[in-house]
Amino acid sequence: MSLQTAKKIHAAVAEAGSNVATLVAKYGTPFYLYSAEVIRQQYRTLRAALAAEGLAARTHIYYAVKANDRLGILRVLGMLGAGADLVSIGEHHRATRANIAPTKQVFSGVGKSRAELMEALQNKIGQINVESLPELHMIADCAQALGMVARVTVRLNPDTRAGGHAYISTGSAEHKFGLSPRSAAAAIAEAQASPHLEAVGVAIHIGSQIVDIAPFAAAFARVNSFLAEIGFDPNVIDLGGGFAIDYTAGEPIFNLADYAKTVKTAFGARRATLFLEPGRFLVAHAGVLVFQTLIEKQAAHIRWVIGDMAMNDLLRPALYQAQHRLSVLSTLKGEASTANIAGPVCESTDRLEGQYALPPCPEGTLLALHDVGAYGSVMSMAYNARRLPPEVLLDGTSVHTLRRAITAQDFLAFED
Repeated sequence: MSLQTAKKIHAAVAEAGSNVATLVAKYGTPFYLYSAEVIRQQYRTLRAALAAEGLAARTHIYYAVKANDRLGILRVLGMLGAGADLVSIGEHHRATRANIAPTKQVFSGVGKSRAELMEALQNKIGQINVESLPELHMIADCAQALGMVARVTVRLNPDTRAGGHAYISTGSAEHKFGLSPRSAAAAIAEAQASPHLEAVGVAIHIGSQIVDIAPFAAAFARVNSFLAEIGFDPNVIDLGGGFAIDYTAGEPIFNLADYAKTVKTAFGARRATLFLEPGRFLVAHAGVLVFQTLIEKQAAHIRWVIGDMAMNDLLRPALYQAQHRLSVLSTLKGEASTANIAGPVCESTDRLEGQYALPPCPEGTLLALHDVGAYGSVMSMAYNARRLPPEVLLDGTSVHTLRRAITAQDFLAFED
C-alpha cells in the first residue's frame, strides 16, 4: 500500500473499511493521514541496502524523532528494531512511552540543559553525543554527582558543504553544530582522562535533503583522517542521516546502494559499530495532508484558491520555500488553469510554494498534499488561535487516531 497518488489514497482508505468522505466527517479538515506500511517499506529498503554490503549486522538505525514524534509512528519503527535519536528530553519521554528502551536511544543536540543531562543519565540513555567542551564538562559534573560513568560520543564538524537549503545544512565550520577537529580531539582526551566519562566514539551529521554521495564520502574521509591523527579507535561511529527524498514526483533520488558502498569503503576495515540516524527518509512519503477549499478569488491576474489548511498546519513552504505534490480527491468539472493555493492565516507567506493546474474548485473540494510525514505536524502551531490538526494512521485494515484535534478551547484551559 502506498499513498503516492490520489487513486492509491482512495484505495488505502477503502482497504481500511472507510472512505475519504467518512474520515472528513469524523475528523474534519485539515487532517494528517499516514501509512504504516510505507514506513515499513522505507525501513526495510534501507536495511536491504546495508545488508547487500554486509553491513546490516554492525549497523543500527536510530530514527530521528524530530521528523515525526507521534507515539503511533514511533511504535511502528520500534517494532521494526529502530532506536531513537533525540534532541530533547521530551523526545526521550515520547520514545520511552512508545516502548523504545532508553538503552536504544541517543541524545543529540547542541543545547542540552544540565537538568536534561541529569535526567538522561538517571534514565540510562544509551549514549550522549557531545557538541561542545562546556557540554562535556556539564556531563562530567552530572555523572560525578550521580556516582556513575557517562558514555559519550564526540560530534565532529567535518566542515563539509552538502548542498540543499541553507536552513538544513549543519556540517560547515561556521555552523553551531559539533566541534572543530582541534576541539573534538581535546574533548576525547578529556573524556579518556576523566573517571566519570567513557569516550565511546565519534559522530557527524552534515545536513538534510542531501542528494549526492560525494559530501558523505568527503565527511567520512575526514573522520578517518581525524581518528588517525589522534590515534583513537572508536567503538561507535555515528554517521547521522540526511538522505534526500523527492518532493516533486515521489521517486527515489538518493542512491542507497552507493551510500552503503561508500560506508563500507570508508569504515569496512574498522571494528566500530555504525549508527545511522535517518528521519525524513523513513516517514516523509508515508504522510498526506487532507484539506478542503473555502473560496476562489481573483486578484489582478492571479487566481487564488483559498483552503482551510494554513501555514501553521504545514510550515515547510513558508519556512523553506518547500514544494509538495498535490492531488485532487473530489470529482471536478471544467478546464484546468493555473492557481495559487493559500490558507486563511493573516500572513502573505500563508501559501503553497509554486503554482498548480486545477479545474474550478468549488467550496468543499477535497485536496491532498503529499510527502508530509516528516516535519509536518511536529512543526504545527496555534497561530491565529487555530486548532492543531488531528492525525490518523492506516495500518492494514485498521484506522488509528494518533492524535485528536487540539482546539482553541483546549488551549484556553492553560490560561487564566
